[in-house]
Amino acid sequence: MTYSGTEKYTEFNDKILFFGTIGEAYNAGTNFDIELTSTKKNGGRINKEEILSYSDHKIIILEEPMVVMAPSKILYVSDNIDILSEKRAEVTDVEESAAYLILDF
Repeated sequence: MTYSGTEKYTEFNDKILFFGTIGEAYNAGTNFDIELTSTKKNGGRINKEEILSYSDHKIIILEEPMVVMAPSKILYVSDNIDILSEKRAEVTDVEESAAYLILDF
């Protein structure tokens, strides 16, 4: 099935799918009281304050297990995501929290 946008996907499936900037997500009500892990080897973790400093970067937020093919390199992910490659990741569990991917643009 093809959707005309993330809003239509969310409406049809009753599951969040957001793609936009971190600033847009925050202005739309996303809390960001989370920590995300860098995809770099031996990379660190970032908290809400640091996440919001990436306000112009794109983010994908979703509530369903699936493989994500990002349009650019994935920089940070939530704990419920396995990195498959530079631009691919698998959302493994969304029971307790949505999945978050910060992208390199």
